[in-house]
Amino acid sequence: MIKKIMIFFLVLMLQACNTAKKPLELDDDLLSKKETEQKELLAVESVDDARLKARKAIQENKIDLAQAYYIKAYGMEPENISLLQEMIKLYKMMQKDDLVEFCYQLILKQQPEHYQTLKQYGLLLIKLNKYQPAEDKLIQILSMDEAKKDWTILNGLGLINDLQNKHIEAISYFKQALEISPRQIDVLNNIGYSLYRLKKYDEATAYYKQALAINLVYSKVLFNYALLKARIKQYDEAIFIFSKLMTPAKANNDVGYIAMKNGDLAKAEYYLETARRLSSTFYKKAFDNLQALKELQHRY
Repeated sequence: MIKKIMIFFLVLMLQACNTAKKPLELDDDLLSKKETEQKELLAVESVDDARLKARKAIQENKIDLAQAYYIKAYGMEPENISLLQEMIKLYKMMQKDDLVEFCYQLILKQQPEHYQTLKQYGLLLIKLNKYQPAEDKLIQILSMDEAKKDWTILNGLGLINDLQNKHIEAISYFKQALEISPRQIDVLNNIGYSLYRLKKYDEATAYYKQALAINLVYSKVLFNYALLKARIKQYDEAIFIFSKLMTPAKANNDVGYIAMKNGDLAKAEYYLETARRLSSTFYKKAFDNLQALKELQHRY
């Protein structure tokens, strides 16, 4: 079993290093050759030695070498959970979600109720759009003592529901998370966005204002608040807020597009023309939006 897992890690590592467009096909001879080539380079005395060399390789930005050392260490101590957790940090850095997920699975095979792993795995599954298994993992730990003071579990369950257009259920979870951490800006923002999706704009505004009272420059909140302002046709305010996050040209283009969706065709034309005038970068994008606008105008 351990040999198969080692080969799995090695195959994924080699695939990550392969620059050819055609998927790399590995046979036993190729694996053997690769192992032989790295034998001297990867010589280690112990798991601790391998981990130290892996950390040093990370500091030197030799990420593939660090991965190889970790795989070597795993082969020596496959039940070492702290080692697997260290490997997870590396794979997160490499943005290798498949390997992060695999390491979580290896930990949970040993400790099925490992709180932090279940939580992080559940949150990763949300990112991977695997909503049902994500919900199963988070609900599994909801009754654990650690979860009683952990707002991220309830926030995660809220996100799962919100992403599936179950906004009322999402808000319920978000508000429970807010009871644990009343000044948690991400939760305030999430409630605001769910209310926005329900077209409860006044209520959403109240939550965005709470969030901005905590942090005036939090980009996620500012973007969603500007979006709301544009949706309720307060275009100049939307431009003002968007301009804190992007160029005036992009702000005008985005507001013009929303105005077009609102049916405010004259306003849309004004903002899109402004975007085109302000920046050549947005010439084509604004021009395309203007063409779509003209098609709408011809219908009326």
